[in-house]
Amino acid sequence: MTTHANFYRDFEAHLTFLYHELFDANVHFHIVNSIRKAVANRNLEIDYSPIFWGYTIAAHVSASISHLCRAYDKDKRALHLRFLLEAVRDNPDVFCKKALKERLGRQSGSENLVAHFGDPDSAQIERDIEFLDENASLLVKKLRVWSNNVAAHANREVSLDLESFNEQWALNHKDVEALISEGFRILDRCGGWYKATSYSDLPCSRAEKDHLYVVDALRRAGAPQKNLYDLIAEYNDY
Repeated sequence: MTTHANFYRDFEAHLTFLYHELFDANVHFHIVNSIRKAVANRNLEIDYSPIFWGYTIAAHVSASISHLCRAYDKDKRALHLRFLLEAVRDNPDVFCKKALKERLGRQSGSENLVAHFGDPDSAQIERDIEFLDENASLLVKKLRVWSNNVAAHANREVSLDLESFNEQWALNHKDVEALISEGFRILDRCGGWYKATSYSDLPCSRAEKDHLYVVDALRRAGAPQKNLYDLIAEYNDY
């Protein structure tokens, strides 16, 4: 029983950790989308501060991909989505209707939840594990190649021709969106089999509209009369 108690505690902590990885990846992703949309709609003027906005967008993109790299890692010592799936697959006594019913206790609607989530779908688990296999999934392979050659460490050969590398392996908008969505689906399945838990992929309150407050503040400040270099010239110690 003690072993099971430790397993339950650890597995729930693992679920929570990976949820935050995917959630943060999604928030950074939405912030970038919001800024780009505001620029495209001419609601946000960035010509007067291109360095600030350029680095802001790049930082959010980098952060989003970094969170995804950890969630989709495969190192045996690391915590990642594959680890969750293998834990469910290799512990049928923990992930079954009877064990789920015991974990839920006598809470309202527990019978319906047990019936809904049922025993883990072994075929689905294998499909998810296959999706996480870079040899079977081009999407995951692109993320791992990017991680191994640019994010985690700088590959010397890649550094000599980064442009060609980006043409072949760079992750585009749809790739990142798909990785986030599929990551949440896997997390939801594992959470459901563990304790009938689901995880929202929606950004935190107002996250998709937070940038509007910044845009509104800039608009109220009035259109700048000086360009970036004129402003820098005013600071003697710059």
